[in-house]
Amino acid sequence: MWDINYEIYQLNTRSYRFSNFIYIIIDKTTRNALIVDPAWKLNIIVDKLNQLDAALQGILLTHSHYDHVNLVAPLEGLFNPYVYMSKAETDYYGFRCNNLQAINDQDKISVGETMVTCMHTPGHTAGGVSYLLKDSIFTGDTIFIEGCGICNSWGGLPEQSPEGTGRDGTLGAFKRKYI
Repeated sequence: MWDINYEIYQLNTRSYRFSNFIYIIIDKTTRNALIVDPAWKLNIIVDKLNQLDAALQGILLTHSHYDHVNLVAPLEGLFNPYVYMSKAETDYYGFRCNNLQAINDQDKISVGETMVTCMHTPGHTAGGVSYLLKDSIFTGDTIFIEGCGICNSWGGLPEQSPEGTGRDGTLGAFKRKYI
């Protein structure tokens, strides 16, 4: 079994017809945190970080759709974290923010003793990325609870989805999937 040095907290936020899962990953040693796809309810996120005594160090963005990035600017203003998004996504859609760090397939991000591997998983968007930890993967809209994410939006191509790239076996190998 893997030695897991992080905690994961799931939040569900809603706005009109949108419901999003947000994840906070906290390194147990340093209490430094990453957040995945922050959306809609800033106060819920800030309260949870405070409750957990966690310091936000980075934002992991799976893609650039508004319902996954709309709290980037407020969180940058409050915590000044790095913001990670795939270079393919930023190049294709033009997403920008103050602390943007463009990442590529297989790049590594560390927070404390926790290592995150970036995996390019296009399909839902041209530059979609999933984030891999020791026993967990965060896929954004690449995979929905009901199955494969929709691939018919601007820049989304079904042949680029994990099934189309042969990466579905890699995604399936993880014990805990966060979608």
